[in-house]
This record gives sequence, structure tokens and C-alpha cells, in this order.
Amino acid sequence: RFGRLAGRLALAERDREAAREAARNAVSLRRSEDLRQLAEAETLWRRRREAVVRDVHDGIGGLASNLKMTLDLALHAPHPDSQRSLLQTMDGLVTETLAEVHGLMDALESEVATCGDMANEFRRHGHLMLAHHDIALAVRALSPDAPLPKDPRFISGVFRIYKEAMANVVKHAHARHVEVTLEALPDHLRLVVGDDGVGLPESPRDGRGLSNMAKRAAELNGSLDLARANGLLLTLRVPWPGAPVASAAPGHF
Repeated sequence: RFGRLAGRLALAERDREAAREAARNAVSLRRSEDLRQLAEAETLWRRRREAVVRDVHDGIGGLASNLKMTLDLALHAPHPDSQRSLLQTMDGLVTETLAEVHGLMDALESEVATCGDMANEFRRHGHLMLAHHDIALAVRALSPDAPLPKDPRFISGVFRIYKEAMANVVKHAHARHVEVTLEALPDHLRLVVGDDGVGLPESPRDGRGLSNMAKRAAELNGSLDLARANGLLLTLRVPWPGAPVASAAPGHF
């Protein structure tokens, strides 16, 4: 009887030790998971900060520099007509700067999780830029519920290209209507911006911001294609982060 009791006690002690070991393992796993989530949050925050710094530098910084140079020219302009023209240019730069600030604030405050969310942000920012120029805007997402990557560099890069496309419409297209289509495909995000304006100039790389958009697309491993279609049809393709990089298609800008 004593032997059986001792065996039961030993078995109970092994069970308790196994339970304590399982508890220690569970705590260790939770700590590891907490550390992993903390590292991911820190990486996301760092990428978002870098994206914001770049947007401020490229967007607001560039506009402020242009505004300062135009002001200097206006102060030293020899004729009133020259001053008036430069002041009109400054007025446009101020309007564009305000739109850039509002767009940056919207990007910071919004959570873009799906194609539908991005289309809504496109619609809001597009109306802000186009409304005063009597240009109608239609934005649609063909896959509104498709999730977008939680990568600030990806989101910010696509937004910057879209904003540049809207700015080009205002400055150069002489369009009355703009149609924007956003679609999540298996290996990439596709953005199409079409207008009914004057179309491509003779030298499409000169003075229309197209080179800047192509550069930004390349930084995202994407491509930018232009076509004449009763105006200008711009197609941006950006692979999902981590996806294989496709070779450039014919007509790639």
C-alpha cells in the first residue's frame, strides 16, 4: 500500500511539474509574441515617419521654395504687368500648397485598409484640387473590399503619384472630366487616370511632372504607361510588397 501511495504522489508531482513547465512555456511564447508585435509596430512607425518626412520635403518643401523664388522675382520686377503675372503665379502656388497640406493631414488621420478606402481618399483629395477649376471627377474601385498592404511607403507612394496626376490635369490638360479607376489584381495594384483634355505634348517628359511620377513608380518597382485616348490615359501598376518585379511592358514611360 505504501508503495502504491508513493507512486501516486510521484505521478502527481510529475503532473504538477509538467503543468508548471507548460505555464512557463506559455509565458515565454506570450513574451516572444509581444516582442514580435512591438518590433512590427516600431518598424511600421519608422516607415510612416520616413514617408511623412519625404512627403513634406518633396511636396510642401518644393512648393515653398517655388513660392519664395517667385516672390523674389515679383519684388524686383521692373514693370507692373510683370508683377501682376508673378502675383498670379504666387496665388496658384499658395492654393496648391494648401491642398498639399490638407492632403498630408488627411493621409495622417485616415486609415487606408482597403481599395475602397483609398478610392474615398482619392475622391476627397481630387475634389479639393479640381472643384475650383470646374473639372468633374469620377472615382471608382473595382475591388472595394480588397485589403491593401500595411506599408506606409506603398500607400504614400501611390498617393503621391495620384496627386501629381491631378496636379497635371489642373496645370496642363485643359480637361472638363477626369475618370479614376482603382483595382486590386492578384499581383499588383492598378490605377488608371483618364481625362478628356489635350492629350500628350510633343515632348511628354518636359514640364508635366510625368518624369517625377515615373521615378516614383520605379521606386515602388512599378510602371507608368501613357496613351492617347481622347485625352490622356495614365496607367500605374505597382506590385504588392514582396511580389516579383515584372519587366517593363511596351510603351512603358
